[in-house]
Amino acid sequence: MDSSPGSVREWAMFAAGLMVFVLGAFAFYWLASRIIRAESERRVKEQNLIYAAIAHDLKTPMTSVQGYAAALRDGKIPPEGQAEACDIICRKSRRMNELVDALFEYARLGAAEYKLKSERIDAAQIVREVAADSYTDFEERGIALDVDIPDGPLAILGDAGQLRRAVTNLVINAWKHNSEGAKVRVAAQAEDGRLLVSVADDGAPIPPEAREALLRPFVTADEARTSRSGSGLGLAIAAKIVRLMGGTLRIADAGGGYVKAFEIVGIPLAEK
Repeated sequence: MDSSPGSVREWAMFAAGLMVFVLGAFAFYWLASRIIRAESERRVKEQNLIYAAIAHDLKTPMTSVQGYAAALRDGKIPPEGQAEACDIICRKSRRMNELVDALFEYARLGAAEYKLKSERIDAAQIVREVAADSYTDFEERGIALDVDIPDGPLAILGDAGQLRRAVTNLVINAWKHNSEGAKVRVAAQAEDGRLLVSVADDGAPIPPEAREALLRPFVTADEARTSRSGSGLGLAIAAKIVRLMGGTLRIADAGGGYVKAFEIVGIPLAEK
């Protein structure tokens, strides 16, 4: 081994460089491990919250079903009240089925292997059909519905069934969370070569700092439980669908006599 001053200096520099590399690699590994662990813990926590919320929401209708079924079995409900008891059992059972379906859909959209279809579809026609299908729901609740959709197509590459589900969830959210006398506008248009779908209402405003959280599971604008009027997953499912199609679901201020709007933005229009 060459022990000349130059060689010793070169070996010292090599050793110092190696030490820096090792320390850097260790620091990177430590940081990456912390990030991965934090993300894993976040996902587990989110899943646990979802399961706990679903269990909570299932408990109320399940208790009602069990109570009325037992009362019918034991002859505690007079004949004139049996039809109403059966109707309650049917409604509560339907509610439980809706909760399970919503949880399944949310979990399916989050699976890494799940892929949406990518075919040429007319978004304007889909939004028009969803609005038409919901007209009776708005009418029964005394909510005025305005529709602003172009006659021509708004073609995108996407999944027709899932886009319909996303828009339907936004429309359902509008008639469930607005009172009699409110007004809602369902609109679709092209904006800078991208699709814009808007469901606006003149109900209570949503503070900007609360809007992102509202698109997560089981969150409402007033931080109340949603078991009284929905699964609490409708907006979260819509947000996931839109994200998988290359767009964003956002909550924005609305003009023209409306207060707020749930908007699908960013999905590119297909070339003609």
